[in-house]
Amino acid sequence: MSNHIPPSEDVSQAVPHIDGQPYLPQNTSLSSQIDDYIVHPKTCSTHLSELRKTDSFPSGQFDAQSTSRVGVPSGAHLIVATHNEHKLGEIRSILLPQLKTFTGNDRCVECNEEAIISAKGLNVAEPVEDGITFTDNAFIKARALCHATGLPAVADDSGLAVDILGGAPGIFSARWCGHHGDDQANLQLLLDQLHDVHDPHRGASFICAAVVVCPDGTEKSVLAQMSGRLINEPRGSNGFGYDPIFIADGQTRTNAELSAKEKHALSHRGKAFRILAPFVAAALGYQVTTIIADKK
Repeated sequence: MSNHIPPSEDVSQAVPHIDGQPYLPQNTSLSSQIDDYIVHPKTCSTHLSELRKTDSFPSGQFDAQSTSRVGVPSGAHLIVATHNEHKLGEIRSILLPQLKTFTGNDRCVECNEEAIISAKGLNVAEPVEDGITFTDNAFIKARALCHATGLPAVADDSGLAVDILGGAPGIFSARWCGHHGDDQANLQLLLDQLHDVHDPHRGASFICAAVVVCPDGTEKSVLAQMSGRLINEPRGSNGFGYDPIFIADGQTRTNAELSAKEKHALSHRGKAFRILAPFVAAALGYQVTTIIADKK
């Protein structure tokens, strides 16, 4: 088992892998690679070409009518690869303010909730997520929806990586107990496995891969991480999954005790989609020259 940082033009993808799974243990900070970069509108556009390289999107709106294979609502411009309305709402709340910033138009037709829809209700078969990394599985979902609808599609795949378990549950986080989607069983099994592990060794990180796929084949992926530690007993009623036992670095409350706004500001998914937002704006046909700028 070896850790390595894969070569990448995108600082947000410079993440070590364990057996092919993106992961950073607690003693290695991703902040120097992601958190030192933040999206800013209309500033610092001169040094971005080195980061962008082949990541630019063609201009112009996509013609959904000419490429669509399944029916989509007339006002839809972007598909989110999920059937979970809670997750759709979370991604909308992260993306919409960013899209309005990058399009420079608070009233643009693409920048409203009706323009960003989920796969729920569409006659699209769910693909088999048989990738070996978060990024693989995110691309599987987004490519399937983009191909079926003719619209740009975004997707994410995320999970919990526990230091002492070598990065597990990882891509198996949602089915750690042996079947998919039982949050309580997954959480309880993990607590049982860590029963005799003392606090100094309970470090963990949430990792999220977020991607956008366009009808012309252009694709973009980013990775983001939220590091913290696991506690012994669940606390809080917000959030889902492993949130009740995870406390992010610098926090005293679990993710499940944070408000949605507080969680979005810290979370792996919030970070990933904020980094991805300008590429989504470009996928919708807007000219975006500023992708990443220093915090300064």
